[in-house]
Amino acid sequence: MLPIHPARHRGESTVSRSYIDGRGESARTASYDALVSQNVLPALRPDDAVEGTNAWEKGLLWAASRYDGGYTLEMTIPCAQIRGDAQARPTVGDIVRCDEMINDLDGGRVSHHRLWSTGGASRDPSGFGQPLLVE
Repeated sequence: MLPIHPARHRGESTVSRSYIDGRGESARTASYDALVSQNVLPALRPDDAVEGTNAWEKGLLWAASRYDGGYTLEMTIPCAQIRGDAQARPTVGDIVRCDEMINDLDGGRVSHHRLWSTGGASRDPSGFGQPLLVE
């Protein structure tokens, strides 16, 4: 499992979109395919289902905890699902491209905050952040 602590935000109607590109570096393209998952987490609505394109049906653990003025979102990513095959799971030293986007609705205004990507990552996953897996 890969623990991630991506967001400290304040919105009541907030979702966090977690994108994971499970392709190895040599197999990457500038488009989405079945190994690029989008998991939409209903941050402050824990009873709502996780949804999204190629969303993981099980194994993704997440929790949001409130603090004065916002919340912290934590998630644990099932490494066995990243590459689409438990036998091909990422190992120490691998790069797994990912992005996190917060969609926040406060007072009728929507704002979007990308945390780990550049450019047009919503259309092209090559702009995703590149965390290195370490022990």
